[in-house]
Amino acid sequence: MTRQRRVCWLALAGIVALVGCGTSRQFTVVSEPAGALIVEHSQPSLDDSVLLESDGETPGTAKVVFFGETPHYVTVQKRGYEPATTKLDEQSPEVVNLELEPIPGVPREPPDQEAARRGRYLLMPVDVELQMKTGVGAVGHLEPAPLEAERLTGLLRTELAERLAGAGGRLQAAWSASPQLLDAWGQVAAPLHDVLRKLRPGLLAYRSLPPLLDEVDAFAEVRQAVRPEDGDGRYLLYVWCRAVTETKGRKVGNVLAMLAGAVVEGVNPSYASISNPAVFAPSSGAMLLFYVIDAATSEVVLIVPYQVDADLTKERSMAAVSDLIARFPNLE
Repeated sequence: MTRQRRVCWLALAGIVALVGCGTSRQFTVVSEPAGALIVEHSQPSLDDSVLLESDGETPGTAKVVFFGETPHYVTVQKRGYEPATTKLDEQSPEVVNLELEPIPGVPREPPDQEAARRGRYLLMPVDVELQMKTGVGAVGHLEPAPLEAERLTGLLRTELAERLAGAGGRLQAAWSASPQLLDAWGQVAAPLHDVLRKLRPGLLAYRSLPPLLDEVDAFAEVRQAVRPEDGDGRYLLYVWCRAVTETKGRKVGNVLAMLAGAVVEGVNPSYASISNPAVFAPSSGAMLLFYVIDAATSEVVLIVPYQVDADLTKERSMAAVSDLIARFPNLE
């Protein structure tokens, strides 16, 4: 056996041994009141900046695998109540009972998301965040492109305003009637993104406190300035487009690398993975995040993510994205 193979076998044996040392236990999690979300995490308190693992509502179960001294915590959270957390170890009782303390003044029931889907919307200024992918194949990284993002944001806003003008549908562009909104929005966008990044679509209804955007600097003033009259619609709609495009150098480099890989494979078949098409596949695309906001309270009621496999820097793709936004909530 060669030294390289011996090292690989030892590494594999170490992994198997590590997995074998883990102890798996299943806990029944109960809360008072019931209907709280069960969340597993490894820190003493929840961190909104990371994606957390959920095990459904209480009463429910949580399966935990213990490795050595690695800490494990379970938190239950429900709208209108303080979260309750407990630490688990291999000797913890099978049934975990947690009591939630009510938060005064917070409504217990979340907003009706289905009603939000049927509402009328006033579209706030859309934003584009653009990342340029450089490098070749799997060896690449993303770099922010703020100037190009600003240009695309302007193009998308202009196209949407023209598309929605006089349409008389459920969606209207707020900045068409109030051009000064675009100037005020420049102060809102950055702090707004900091808050929205932490919101997860499936967790909105379980947050202890409703996500109120009036807590974002200058958002309350903007909302009051554009807030629709009674009977004209209850919801504001904000669309954040997070897009990725490839540099020309990466596109050319991918083609040359794939051709070179094919030549190498022809000489030595043992390098059969060097021109794997998956490594050189186009990586341009965009994630559209639709945030439906209660116009009266500033609460984020609904988040709808939608993936678009298109390069937003292309005129045809920009038109398609504009058409998609204009059809909200009918995205399919």
